[in-house]
Amino acid sequence: MEINFNYNSNFESLFENLFIECENESIDCQSIDHSFDDNFENMAHFEEEIIETNYNLKESDININLSKTKFNDLNDYCFLHLFSFFNFYQLMKLRIVCNKWKYNIDEYFKIKKNLKLINSFTNQTINIDIESTNLRENCLTIIANDSNCDNILSLMTKLCPKLISLEFIYVTIDEKIVSNLIQNFYDVNHLCFAHPLHVTEDLIKLVINYFGPQLKSLIIVDCDITEECLESIVKQCPNLETLDLSQNADITGESFQYLSNNLVTLRLSQCDSIEELGLNSMVKSTASHSITHLTISGMISDYMIKIIGQNMPNLKSFNCVYGCTRDFGSQTDHLTIISLLKRLEKLSLQEVDAYYGSLDDRSLVSIMQSCNALKYLEIHVGSGEQLLVSDKSLSLIANYCSLIESLKIYYIETITDRSLNAFSKLKHLKELELINLYNIKDEGVVIITELCTNLTKLSISFDGYCDSITNITLSACIEMSRKRPKH
Repeated sequence: MEINFNYNSNFESLFENLFIECENESIDCQSIDHSFDDNFENMAHFEEEIIETNYNLKESDININLSKTKFNDLNDYCFLHLFSFFNFYQLMKLRIVCNKWKYNIDEYFKIKKNLKLINSFTNQTINIDIESTNLRENCLTIIANDSNCDNILSLMTKLCPKLISLEFIYVTIDEKIVSNLIQNFYDVNHLCFAHPLHVTEDLIKLVINYFGPQLKSLIIVDCDITEECLESIVKQCPNLETLDLSQNADITGESFQYLSNNLVTLRLSQCDSIEELGLNSMVKSTASHSITHLTISGMISDYMIKIIGQNMPNLKSFNCVYGCTRDFGSQTDHLTIISLLKRLEKLSLQEVDAYYGSLDDRSLVSIMQSCNALKYLEIHVGSGEQLLVSDKSLSLIANYCSLIESLKIYYIETITDRSLNAFSKLKHLKELELINLYNIKDEGVVIITELCTNLTKLSISFDGYCDSITNITLSACIEMSRKRPKH
């Protein structure tokens, strides 16, 4: 049986007996806010509106006389619903009222394993991921724009002293916060400082010096660290499995020679000072064979891609945003070197400038022939005069990469329905994105919709006007997809 709970006057009457009942049980409630009006005033700060909540209950569960029922006589379903109206701080206070409240609030946290809570007193967003049924083992992400971060940490030292993951995004990192981290959180193995409003290298070094040996994941994004700080990181964090150094424009990568063979994922987006010297240092380290996921972007030259292709044979995921630097008319094409990465399952090639046509049919065919374990392929060509990728290469994709599940093609205007016919033979294809392919027509779209029976997402878009694909065809494709049998 379904019963609907709506906020109404009966809800208010329940709260009038709330603390009277507690006093009868001789419970010390001094730390609890007894003001009914204050509680509901705080609720006005909630990010989401209170909405009608539905629960499926047994008939025996709904024998409730709201006019005579005491608060603690309510069943667990009602408790879970009522506690959903409180914010995190209020719930932590209510949790100490009695054992029954403690039990039901803990159950509330178990059910909502991914909580996005608003501290109504500081207007800060707290994301808490409960990884197990034990409330004390969780991850904390603080996204803030004021100085109350330390107050949150102080509270968490009492509630969750065994935090294993701490993330600070748009937070001012000062000596007080760092001291709080070092003195109270001993089990942290994942640490993130992303886009801090203020942080110094000395504070980062202090944190790394303390947590370094136990860290498995470290994210230092947009922190303006230098090569000296990077050297401290890689030397003092030998057990890192994930390292994200994105948007640190001053690091050159010379310290990569000290990377350990525990590293699996390395992200270097928009690290514009990393050039051949930095990559040569990386491939000299033991991590060159342990890294399976690499993201690198900036003005990456063909020669830098050659270094990666020849020295990192175990890559499974390669995300590269690159710019062409070879002389016009040169026949050297280092993108063909990617074909040496035979274990690749995910490949994203995003070309910043297609003027020199760095990616062409010959290199793409070579990559597809060799990397036949690919499941994800993204080709994004920049603006330019020479577009050297055409149907000649993409029409062969089903012959070489039959396991493709996600395919994204951007800005290759030479592509026609011939390639779409080839895509329709990809039996595992689930996601297809076609952006600014002005030469594809209705027939190709219909074939894709009709023959790709596992397709769950088809995205076709253009920056300008396109009359080769009509609304009638799109409507027919939508209707076809609705009539497919559900797997």
